[in-house]
Amino acid sequence: VGEHLNPVGGWRDVEPALPLFLGLFMFAVPVIYPPPQTDPWIIMNDINPISSLLIAAYDLTFVGTLTRPTAYLAAVVVSFFILWSGWRLFRFSQPFIAERV
Repeated sequence: VGEHLNPVGGWRDVEPALPLFLGLFMFAVPVIYPPPQTDPWIIMNDINPISSLLIAAYDLTFVGTLTRPTAYLAAVVVSFFILWSGWRLFRFSQPFIAERV
């Protein structure tokens, strides 16, 4: 978040709210409870990209196989795309940031 907002000066606005949202986000991710199996909550769990990565780690640790390999693969592809786009944005904006300093 800070990597994208720092060049435009928006980090100071987001910084106080970030711990609150991350705290609420942790309750939406199946870290301290098992993944939901009922219909309304499983949709919320499917939308959350972090839950697919955590469920895959849980499955490989305790089950031995991936129970949802397509969700894991989609989360990995999206994560690499976000990493690549953030890296490209940083490399593109680095000369402009150096000029401002």
